[in-house]
Amino acid sequence: MRNNPFVTLFLLFFINIIFYDYIYYNDLILPSSEYADVVPIFVFSIPIISLFILIFIKDIEHKKEFKNFSIFLFIGTIIVFVALSFLTAYAGAYYH
Repeated sequence: MRNNPFVTLFLLFFINIIFYDYIYYNDLILPSSEYADVVPIFVFSIPIISLFILIFIKDIEHKKEFKNFSIFLFIGTIIVFVALSFLTAYAGAYYH
């Protein structure tokens, strides 16, 4: 992990996707359920972990590239979250 943090984030993406599929398969995330607030945690967990890696590990071999990747990942996540929130609200208004 210290030599290449990109592998760590790549593995975290897969763990996050598998965990989300597991919760979705068990029908825990429904719009009216208490688990509906879990979606922002799924969306923002990987960028926050990448920022923690960037802050706390000082001897990264690709520090400049990882910093640029972390910033890109965080901005992309915000855009995706806003788009998903808009589409979810739009679908809710359509079905109402």
